[in-house]
Amino acid sequence: MRGSRCFERPYCSRYCCSEAIKNALKLKELDPEKDITILYRDIRTYGLKEDFYKKARELNVKFIRFDEERKPEVKVEGGKVTVSVFDPVMNEPVDLRADILALSVGTVPTRKTRPSARCSRSPRTRTVSSWRPT
Repeated sequence: MRGSRCFERPYCSRYCCSEAIKNALKLKELDPEKDITILYRDIRTYGLKEDFYKKARELNVKFIRFDEERKPEVKVEGGKVTVSVFDPVMNEPVDLRADILALSVGTVPTRKTRPSARCSRSPRTRTVSSWRPT
């Protein structure tokens, strides 16, 4: 599950999506029958990492997009984890029972990174306007 961008952090960390997908691929390698779902606000894979996304789709990793207004909810009852999310494709809420719940979160730059960010011309507080949700 990912989606750490918000008003205070409108930028993309550029690695969360790819790492979530790579983790899903590793789990599929260990157990091809494992049912894996990635919840996301928008998927951003850069360069050759798009191949990870394609491979995950081929291996039946499911992707469910959520809106910021309808964030997933995690419930623990009797030691069992359930994630509830509205699936816009099915146009209904779904409950996912989870053996593993992995959160992919973005990075937050510290004051110490400002000089190196300036040198590499890395944006720290803005979203590149050409990015669009998938």
